[in-house]
Amino acid sequence: LPLPEEHPGKADFLRWAHSLPPTKEEPIFVSPLHLPRIESGLSLPMAPLPESFVLFLPLNPEVGWLIGEKSAGTRFWKEDLDLARQMASAAAAQLEKIRYLEEYLRESLEREKAQQMSEWKSLLVAEVAHDLRSPLNTILWKLKNLQYALANGKGNLQDSTREIQKQVLRLQNLIQSLLSFSSIEKGQLQLRLVPLNLKLTIQEVLDILQEAIIRKRLSVEQHIPETLTVRGDSVFLQEIFLNILHNAVKFSPEGKRIRITAERTSPQGKPTVEIRVEDQAGGMTPEQIAQAFEPFKKEAEKKSARGFHLGLYIVKQFTELLNGKVEISSRPGHGTTVFLFLPAG
Repeated sequence: LPLPEEHPGKADFLRWAHSLPPTKEEPIFVSPLHLPRIESGLSLPMAPLPESFVLFLPLNPEVGWLIGEKSAGTRFWKEDLDLARQMASAAAAQLEKIRYLEEYLRESLEREKAQQMSEWKSLLVAEVAHDLRSPLNTILWKLKNLQYALANGKGNLQDSTREIQKQVLRLQNLIQSLLSFSSIEKGQLQLRLVPLNLKLTIQEVLDILQEAIIRKRLSVEQHIPETLTVRGDSVFLQEIFLNILHNAVKFSPEGKRIRITAERTSPQGKPTVEIRVEDQAGGMTPEQIAQAFEPFKKEAEKKSARGFHLGLYIVKQFTELLNGKVEISSRPGHGTTVFLFLPAG
């Protein structure tokens, strides 16, 4: 069991098999159509087996063995049936062990996930307190400067308003990361997959990051065919590129280059778009790459390492939801390249 779906006797036989009362030993049922193939004088219960089978040995309420004719065409003797019972008993014991092991693993994974969620909640409280307090303090300070400038006609109003806008955008990014993380964990994401122009999507993200790009004097090279499309959800796709390119801009030293390339490929016959985002930042160690897609993973206790570390976690989850995959190639001192593989539109 289970028999092929197309077998004519499957439905009736399974209804009968699942209604069997529990027994202490492994019984053997024989098909009335094949009694001549059993040693005479043996008392065996009969069962409505599918016509191509001679014997049935139930192992547990869900699984059983169906045995057809011998390859030699000879009868089943008592010794054959005794051996079959012994093998069925051993198989049933192994199935029971597998069931207990599956239950143990499931419970262990649930405990591990619960512990991980508890740790994440503790980290989240600490990180939220830090990451929200910092921009709020900056906004408060700049508002005081702005208030003084307006009252006394002194100071640079443009610098103050620009800094306030920067910190508000930072708060928006933090809140969006938390909302995305919450949606992923709750499984509340809804996709609308349509063909999307890749170059236009990436340009929209670059427009959002334009101020930071100009401030750091970064050059952004794009090598993306004008008509290249991917199949995805516009909101998810923008979130993916926003996180990847935000990291590239954030960690790139002033005056460096970010290079974005894309091409259509067909690995294993599946139309795919391969996208590469290369930066000239400090690079990542193998340990950092291994943990890059895990949320709330803190690097060394450096001020620059503070934060939720949700960006690449969100990238990975969203990319997989779009039936794609993401990889990272990096070495310390040699920059980082993020590879995205998405279904072609």
